[in-house]
Amino acid sequence: MKDKITPILMLLLALLIVIANQSEAQIPADASPCYSDFVVSFTPGTTKGGAIVANENSLSVVTGDEIGDDNSISLGINGEIVIGFSSPIPLDTGDDLLIDERDDSASDEKIDVYVSNSLDDDFELVASNISGNGFINVEIPGFAEVKYVKLVEVSDPADFANNNANGYDLDRVLSLHGCGTPCATNPTAELTSNIVQCPDGNASLAVTLTGTGPWDLGYSNGTDLRVEKNIDLANVAIPFDMNGLVGLDWVTDRSTGCTAILDAGNTTFITDSARAYFQANQPDNICLPGARKFLRVVLIGKHPWSFTYSATHNGITETFTEVADRPEYVGKDKVVHQLEVTKIGEYELLSVVDDCMTGVVEGKNINLVAPASAKFIDPDTVCSDSEDASLNVALTGSAPWQLTWEVEGVEYSQADIATPTFSLPLNLDGQHILKSVQGAAECGGTILEDSIVNVLTPATAQLFQKSGSICNSSEETILTIQLNGSAPFTFAYTLDGEVVETVETELSTYEVAVDKPGAYQLAWVQNACGEGTIEGEEVIGTSTPTFNSISYKIVSQSCNTVTLSVQADSVSDDFEYAWYADGELIGRESTLSFTEVVSSNVDVSLVTKLSLCTDTVITTIPIEAIGTGNVGRFKYQTEGESNCKGQLFVFESDSVNSAFTYQWKVDGKVVSEEASVSTRLSIGTYNVQLIINEGNCQYSSQQQVEMPVVDLINLNGFDYTIGDIVSCNLYQVDFVADTINSEIKYQWLIDDMLVSEQASFSYESIPGEFEITLKVVLGECQYSSQQTVNIEGISLTNNGSFDYGIEAINCSEQSLSASALDLSEEVQYQWWLNDELIGEQERISAILSPGEHVLRLTTQVGGCRYEVEETVSVASAESLVNIPNVLSPQAAQPDDRVVKVYGRCFVEADFLFQIIDRWGGIAYETNRVEEALTQGWDGGSYPSGVYTYILRGQFDSGSSFQKQGKITLIK
Repeated sequence: MKDKITPILMLLLALLIVIANQSEAQIPADASPCYSDFVVSFTPGTTKGGAIVANENSLSVVTGDEIGDDNSISLGINGEIVIGFSSPIPLDTGDDLLIDERDDSASDEKIDVYVSNSLDDDFELVASNISGNGFINVEIPGFAEVKYVKLVEVSDPADFANNNANGYDLDRVLSLHGCGTPCATNPTAELTSNIVQCPDGNASLAVTLTGTGPWDLGYSNGTDLRVEKNIDLANVAIPFDMNGLVGLDWVTDRSTGCTAILDAGNTTFITDSARAYFQANQPDNICLPGARKFLRVVLIGKHPWSFTYSATHNGITETFTEVADRPEYVGKDKVVHQLEVTKIGEYELLSVVDDCMTGVVEGKNINLVAPASAKFIDPDTVCSDSEDASLNVALTGSAPWQLTWEVEGVEYSQADIATPTFSLPLNLDGQHILKSVQGAAECGGTILEDSIVNVLTPATAQLFQKSGSICNSSEETILTIQLNGSAPFTFAYTLDGEVVETVETELSTYEVAVDKPGAYQLAWVQNACGEGTIEGEEVIGTSTPTFNSISYKIVSQSCNTVTLSVQADSVSDDFEYAWYADGELIGRESTLSFTEVVSSNVDVSLVTKLSLCTDTVITTIPIEAIGTGNVGRFKYQTEGESNCKGQLFVFESDSVNSAFTYQWKVDGKVVSEEASVSTRLSIGTYNVQLIINEGNCQYSSQQQVEMPVVDLINLNGFDYTIGDIVSCNLYQVDFVADTINSEIKYQWLIDDMLVSEQASFSYESIPGEFEITLKVVLGECQYSSQQTVNIEGISLTNNGSFDYGIEAINCSEQSLSASALDLSEEVQYQWWLNDELIGEQERISAILSPGEHVLRLTTQVGGCRYEVEETVSVASAESLVNIPNVLSPQAAQPDDRVVKVYGRCFVEADFLFQIIDRWGGIAYETNRVEEALTQGWDGGSYPSGVYTYILRGQFDSGSSFQKQGKITLIK
């Protein structure tokens, strides 16, 4: 019984401690709350791990009446903060102060509270070890009011488990008895220092104060708070060395105890550098003509500035000095100075000096460019008569240029011209006119005089015959001269070297009628570019190609003679014919027959004349030798024994004569030019031919000769046997040659790799396919054969894996079912549960209690063994019990609007589900399992906050359970 009571007593004791340390956080209805106005100082503490606490929120969030995560700071372990009220707050009966902690739930985060009416006085301790929200009754003899409150973090780091624990979280400090008597006149403080101050150690806050004094003045850079106490002068200079913008926060007139909170924005700061650069959004190139031009120079530092700059043009550099005394912007150490410029060139900043120091210049240079202009450099007329010819334009201004010109009404342009002299392409004839030019920075310009040039092309001329034939008096013969280049042209042509005529013309095609035979040529051609080039020659009247042609046929032929018939293809009564055979005249008719003694070919010529024209055609008539009689036959025999290299054959002609020439061919290849020949033929069939020549006669015969296969038994055959499995997926294969002879040499190759040199051998292989080759050598003979070996192995597709599932039977037991994935009659199975054999079949089932179980399947097939293991987790009923930690009546999901118990196997006996508010009151309670599971607590009329739940009971297995935790109610 003692064991059951002890947990309940401990829970009640914890609740009492929480209630004792968490006084009523709500402001009493009869209170007149007044909130602190300013932070005097803050010394951050550390986390349990020793890191200085860094707050994301500003210190001002703890003043005023706002609460929550965005309006609180963490003090850090051993941290300290001093907070003030604008007017001293009164002390009265009961609690005087309320210290509001962010979540009011961390009993291990503690502070001591002190008060004072002056920053010079020692602070009096009024409360110790306050955790959560604290109501403070200030009871100090002689104190009727309080001006300042100091909070010191005193948590014990040993109470925290997390190294990131950061101590007490302060939300706000309230006076419960109002804000005291309002001040009739508040003091003021005005910062009159320069906005920017030099980093020379003499920076100070120049402040003008109003009121009676003396004064306390608070100033900061946002994170570092400073206080200047007991100031007795209305105009004072306070030295400072803080980084960033420094401003006045508050001022207190000690004579009245009144504090004024000062507006932000009146700040000063210490500059860290002086710099100058051209503003980045200015173009790199600026066109100078037009309105007044200004370059924007950014100056950083303390005014006034003096900077030097240079302007470089055509290699000449001038240096200038400019003074800028424009005041800085409030809170900024940067101004933009407008630098008026009048000179063309590249502008570069050289140096800068401000009121504090010599600075640095940086950034880009800026070019001021002049307007562009363009004009032709060349004379009015230019001939494109060589690769070196050019049409040049002179450009002024700044690169890159864009130039536009016109040729015979068509405009052309070129952009990105980088050099001041540009050559126009000379691929067009005609008048070239410059139209427009533009330089860098889109700086437009003018086209100067000398902007028109005529481009001419040198003359060329070609002569050719257009029509007609001087051989035919009824037709006119026309010569054509084709002229190219720039007109007008002058040319002359000749007949057999003598000038016939000189012609001037604008035409590109000129025609001349001629009536005399001879060689016509151009003598010269010229135009405005001078003498040009000529080509072409026409020879008229001496011959005409393709004037006639020859047809022929062989009428008869013997070994030494041939009778031919020839005829002219063009026949006319106006033609005169002359036939020649091998250079001798043989007739003058258009058709004739003749006999020639020949050994090979006959050359026949036909000369045809028409008036002044003569045409000669030569034809070579091929004459093939013919064979007659029985000359050319032959016989053959074998000599010696046949072997792997073949058989020696001897061939002899039946006709042997010194006047004969012989030629032996085997399968078309010449092997001898004697009357007989010996040659070795390997196994196979061959065509053997004998050719005999006698003068113009040729004789030939051929026979088919066969070299039979040498019978040496089946030396290269072999067999193999796939034996039993040796080990997992490894099989033995036995190979043996069909012929075993000690004189035979053997070579076994598997996939081209030598594996044995015996007549038989054994080989171990994994399943698959491979090629095996047997090579045998006997004497000079070598044979080989090849076979493909395929070994079909046995393996498991899933490598012995299995599937399993579990299903609840009751709250303490679950059913396990498992099945192997590789199913086969050849597979052997063994199932093990927690190292105990439970089955030797494909599928098993078992009953599991809560906890971790190891299920292992061992499978064996074809010498291969696989083992797969899985861990099966069975959850206990107690591990499935769950209670949500947040509820909100406004939630979108119904299950988020209530807090219910989740679990199973509960019994009614000793069941309790209870929710307690932060003051120990019971917000909800039930002893019914069904209600806890289905209805639960919806928050009722209780306010937002953190609540504690207690759940205890029994499962149907008889075991007991208890859970406790936090629930956050959000409304």
